Amino acid sequence: MSSDDRGHSRLDRRRNYAALLAHGLLGMTGFRLLQAPTFLPTYIHLLTGSSLAVGAASACQSLGMFVSPLLSAALAEHRSHVKWATVLFGGLMRLQVLILALMALFAPVEVAIFLVWPVLVMWGLSSGMQMVVFNLLFAKSVPVRRRGRLQGTRNLSAGVSVILLSVVAGWVLEHHGFPRGYGLTFLGAAILASVGLSFMALIREPAAVDVHAAGLDLRARLRKLPDLLRSDRDFAGFLEARLLTSAARGALPFYIVLVSERFGVTGTRLAALTVAFVAAQSVCALMWGLLGDRSGFRAVFVLALGTWILGSLIVLWAPVFPVAYAVFLLVGAGLSGVLLASQNLVLEFGRERDRPMRIAATHSLSEAAGVAGFLGAGLISLVAPIESVFLVSTVLHLLALRKLIRTVDPRRTAQEAATDQAS
Repeated sequence: MSSDDRGHSRLDRRRNYAALLAHGLLGMTGFRLLQAPTFLPTYIHLLTGSSLAVGAASACQSLGMFVSPLLSAALAEHRSHVKWATVLFGGLMRLQVLILALMALFAPVEVAIFLVWPVLVMWGLSSGMQMVVFNLLFAKSVPVRRRGRLQGTRNLSAGVSVILLSVVAGWVLEHHGFPRGYGLTFLGAAILASVGLSFMALIREPAAVDVHAAGLDLRARLRKLPDLLRSDRDFAGFLEARLLTSAARGALPFYIVLVSERFGVTGTRLAALTVAFVAAQSVCALMWGLLGDRSGFRAVFVLALGTWILGSLIVLWAPVFPVAYAVFLLVGAGLSGVLLASQNLVLEFGRERDRPMRIAATHSLSEAAGVAGFLGAGLISLVAPIESVFLVSTVLHLLALRKLIRTVDPRRTAQEAATDQAS
């Protein structure tokens, strides 16, 4: 029996799957609406009137997510249970979305311009803290060969509800405009995400067996971090690919900026593009998950990057607005595969006891690359045609693809090690 199966009865697994699906259906719905490269970037663009600010807003979130994962790992790596830490940090994330909604509803635009930045940083901080403990909880609660299917189903169910919510949000924006329409949209997202979080408390979490001894402080763990990253050549290759894709992610909020500049964007068009993006994310997440369970998530990463690259090339050409739907379909499909593969691959490298710091280090370094990517994309959009943002993003994706092709899937390495032990 693998460590992933340890301590689980069939009843516990079914209960955990149901809780995680309910959390995905509601909790992910709210955040998926705000993380789509449509509503929040458009709000920031309308609030500030600056394309640089669109990149800076995403950079603020990435900055917070860069700082906090290592602290979260240091708090979690000697603990046998992390469920309530997941609930706590998840609650802090939802509080930031609520503040963002109230700010859009009640704060004057002149004040909101200054308040939005610390809120986005705090959102990133709490998100980084929650990401580490949630992944630890997920890894203990779901066997490795069922993770892709469950995550794909979570994404699909959340996607259906996001599509419905996007239609409602488009109607709200058409009738209430800026900023009130955006405030109501953010408020709905905060409420749904909060209801979804309550299902996290229903998970029956097995105790972790292989944990670090308490008392090793964060500085001591950070000194050992380079050895952890260098100990596995294939993990290093995966990490380099992840950093490159994180930097390339800087182009994400600029798809809607480019479409808006070329063709104009109404509330209805914004909702329709969000539906296309989320539908592709959701349907393809299930397909990526099934492929990952069967063939490994390295294959998912490679194919998803190719899909995203195709979307970036098409947006450079797009002569009429309907082509934007194809762009958002391809980018949504590619992004869902990249995120799913990144989240799962990091769980399959190395020992269980090093998993918290490995997750945290990967995420922190990726978000540092994300900060550079978002700020770089914003600066490029100021000094060069906005199409240059997508050319740079495509080059970074091609470099990541080259790294991945040279990396061995950790599942294959584990299978070879198990075969050697058996013989």
